[in-house]
Amino acid sequence: MHIISTTSSAFAMGDARFGSCHIHSYCRSVKQARSYNDLFLVLLITPIVIALSNVSPFTSPVSSISHKMDVKELVSIGKEMGLQGKDLLEFITAERQKEEKQRERDERAKDREEKQKQRDHELKLKELEAEQLAERQKISESNGSSLDRNGLYSGNSFPKLPYFKEGKDEMDAYLKRFERYATVRGWPESDWATSLCASLTGKALEVYTRLPDDHAMDYQKLKEALLRRYELHDEGFRRKFRSSRLESGETYC
Repeated sequence: MHIISTTSSAFAMGDARFGSCHIHSYCRSVKQARSYNDLFLVLLITPIVIALSNVSPFTSPVSSISHKMDVKELVSIGKEMGLQGKDLLEFITAERQKEEKQRERDERAKDREEKQKQRDHELKLKELEAEQLAERQKISESNGSSLDRNGLYSGNSFPKLPYFKEGKDEMDAYLKRFERYATVRGWPESDWATSLCASLTGKALEVYTRLPDDHAMDYQKLKEALLRRYELHDEGFRRKFRSSRLESGETYC
């Protein structure tokens, strides 16, 4: 097994580059083979170690495997476990595959973490936008003015649409009231989503903040999302009907 250790050491110490100035290390390992079995293992382990280490046999630097346990260490551990020959080779191969899978898992976890941070950042921006708009609406009320369709103050007094109250208002009825209010005010539909978000609270506001930017600015998409959240669709109505109870004096007819 000396030949395997010699060959493995070459990979671990830098001869894995196999450039013209290092090819003699591989040749020396072949010459030191004491039997056909040793020679077979040298020829067999070489391409496997290169592939598992992600090292080019001609140009890749040794630093590319610095984060992994080198082959020399694996050989030493395998010998301590009493492994030799084919069993030792299988042990080295399995360990390198484990390291590669762990590296892939770490990369996926890092990618998920970065995406979650991006989503959290976008959510905070939307919440801040809604809070700022709501604050401006409050200021306009205290000054006896209202916000026009561009978010600017106008001096004419006009009743303000009340905030949506969770547990008290029905979302479908509130949306109809909002649409009539926006139509009377002369707001273009392109501004409706922004105006509506300033009047939302509770779960309704969460729906708005979690929507993608393009959907959050589209009133029809925002409306669909709100109706879905409050189960105001065919399936939701069917569930409510099945679970509802008749009041005194009421019938299903």
